[in-house]
Amino acid sequence: MPEKKLKKSAVLLDGNDLTKRPEDNELEISIFGPGYGECVLLHTGRNNWIVVDSCVFPGDNQPAPLHYFDQMNLKYDAIKAIVATHWHDDHIKGISNIFNACSNAEFICSGALHNKEFLELLEIYGNCVISNDSGIKEFHDILNKMYERS
Repeated sequence: MPEKKLKKSAVLLDGNDLTKRPEDNELEISIFGPGYGECVLLHTGRNNWIVVDSCVFPGDNQPAPLHYFDQMNLKYDAIKAIVATHWHDDHIKGISNIFNACSNAEFICSGALHNKEFLELLEIYGNCVISNDSGIKEFHDILNKMYERS
């Protein structure tokens, strides 16, 4: 039986040459991060995108998915969903900035992150100076933005 040659479909980018948008019928999975606490950006076709978790690179205040969108000259309203898999700072740093910028996006998280005790924690510590750079602040800001939008 003749050996089939597989077409190479993976393209590795270091983030410096972001010039080619995915085609309308193309699935793209982009992973950003320092080796832990990654952020995944999914193009599901027809310019629909999903963000899973978030990260901000050292020395940069902009979350990786927004930086990617700016480099590719894409509009933030193409992001349809923002997913927080769990509440660790290395997975959600900058996620409230993404949610604020993406006014049409749905926010999705675990049921554990919207139970009564967790919401009370956010209410009590959400505006504390101590939590200014933490997951508490990220979720507090997302909840406030959700209330504004409703």
